[in-house]
Order: sequence, then structure tokens, then C-alpha cells
Amino acid sequence: MLINLFGLCLLLVLILDISLAITAQASFSKEKIFDTMNGALAKYGNDHYVTQELNHLQSEINCCGVKNHTYWEKHLGNGNYHIERDAKVVPNSCCHHQETKDVRNDTHLVCQKPFENGCFDEVHSRVSKCSTWITIGVTIEAFFQAMGMVCAFLLAKMLRWNKSLRLVYRSNLLNEFNTSE
Repeated sequence: MLINLFGLCLLLVLILDISLAITAQASFSKEKIFDTMNGALAKYGNDHYVTQELNHLQSEINCCGVKNHTYWEKHLGNGNYHIERDAKVVPNSCCHHQETKDVRNDTHLVCQKPFENGCFDEVHSRVSKCSTWITIGVTIEAFFQAMGMVCAFLLAKMLRWNKSLRLVYRSNLLNEFNTSE
């Protein structure tokens, strides 16, 4: 009886594993990542954690904005700052480190050549890889769950069969003993 309960618990965990694998693949769509990144740009400067993480992301993978540096314009704008003709107002983390920077304040600056690539493609690629590895890991783990479940049910069946054989054997022994007297 307890082995059957163990098998049912493994079945429940197997169902949860399958739902986790499906969720891992479905939750990280391009649209969701794009919307999340745009939302982060809107919070830049107002939320310290978001500001810190965006700066880290942009400086680590040498990118600027979602698709390119123009995504910063609606969030930071050029304001009333006197800037050179082709200069862009972007966060410090968007500019090449060797470039001379005209600092507007602690977090924003005017630079001539911000990083050309946006962060979206790289972030989407990394999230997709992680999602794929999570799905692969959960699928392998689900396979072993299923094997454990099958073994538990087979063990329970064998124990029931063995118990039935013992009862039949015992009953045959009693019948033999009673008939020999």
C-alpha cells in the first residue's frame, strides 16, 4: 500500500516537472523580454536597483538601449543641453570607455559614439539558452521520475503477487496436512 502511495507521489512530481518545463519555454517569449526591457528603461534613474542592473548589463556586453541607443531618447531625452551635432545623451554605461565624456550628471552623459548594438538580442539569446537548459534538465529528471514510478508500481505488484502465492502455498499445506490424517 505504501509503495503505491510512493508511486502516486512520484506521479504528482512528474506532472509538476512537465508543467515546469512547459512554463520555462513559454514564459520567456521575445515579446515578454522586449516589454520587460522597455519597462526597465522607463524606471532608469528612479529605481536604484534597475539603474544599477542596466548599467551593469550595458557595460558588460557593450550594448546600449533595447535595440539601439535611440531607445534612451524618450526616457532621457536631449533636454535643453547644448550638445554637439551627432552626440547622444545616454547612460554612462553606453559609451566606449576610451571616449572623452561630457558628463551631464552622475548617471547620464553626452557621447559621440555610444555602443551600436542594443541589448535585446544578447539578453534574448542568454535567456533562451538558460530556458533550454532548464527544460533539458527537467526533462531528464522527469524521465527518472517516470522510471521510479514504474519501478514502484511493479514492486507493489510483485509484492501482492508474492503475498498471494504465500497464501496459496499455506492453504495447500493445510489441505495436505488435513487430508493425511
